[in-house]
Amino acid sequence: MAQTKDQKGNVHAGHRIRMRENIERTGKYNLSNLHFLEYLLTFTIARADTNPIAHDLLEEFKTIDQIFDASLEALMSVRGVGEKTARFLQTMSVAAFMYNRDKAIKNPKVDTGERLVRAIKSILPPSKNEQFIVLILTKDLRIKNYKIFEGVSHSLVSFDAKDLGEYLIKHKTSFCVFAHTHPDNKPMLSESDVKTFNKIFPLLEAMSITLVDNIVIGSNSYYSSIFDGEIRYDNVDVYDYKKTIKEQK
Repeated sequence: MAQTKDQKGNVHAGHRIRMRENIERTGKYNLSNLHFLEYLLTFTIARADTNPIAHDLLEEFKTIDQIFDASLEALMSVRGVGEKTARFLQTMSVAAFMYNRDKAIKNPKVDTGERLVRAIKSILPPSKNEQFIVLILTKDLRIKNYKIFEGVSHSLVSFDAKDLGEYLIKHKTSFCVFAHTHPDNKPMLSESDVKTFNKIFPLLEAMSITLVDNIVIGSNSYYSSIFDGEIRYDNVDVYDYKKTIKEQK
């Protein structure tokens, strides 16, 4: 005998209860991509069986990250995915970024180059444009505050020096870090970078602020002004800022 609409709803409801019980029993971090996606879809798809939709999404996009990064139109081209579900899936990458960012900057010490760059990369959102960030540090080299200046193009960061000065005054800092990204280019200070920072350094001096480092972040390495060189992310050397600060004083 064919199932009625209500019977189908009860079947799906029972399946969802068993799914949640299984998650509680085995642990959410032990889910496969398919089962995680199937469970995630239940929050926006009230009655339908989400297993086939999860299969179709993975068939189309291959991996979880590509699903979360997909466009609204691409997601909605998958059968069973409406606008509400597509927008929900798109928020997952934002949630993951914000979770990792706040986890990374929860009062961490950034007393070495490796720790500092790791923290900066966790804070900066994904972008194809250059970004400029100022970090306010405590005297024991912990992140107290930060401000991101969004890039106006693929290769240009524009910010108001007055705005920067007001930000530094507001937070009454003695230590700060400058960092900006070169998404596709070699992580070295360009001629325009040097001109820009030469205008800013007198401001720091006038405010008695120590610049702990001025960093350029690339895809495979970063450039440190204090250590005057390009450093690969897999470099095991430790560049100690505590010693640098003592020498500057």
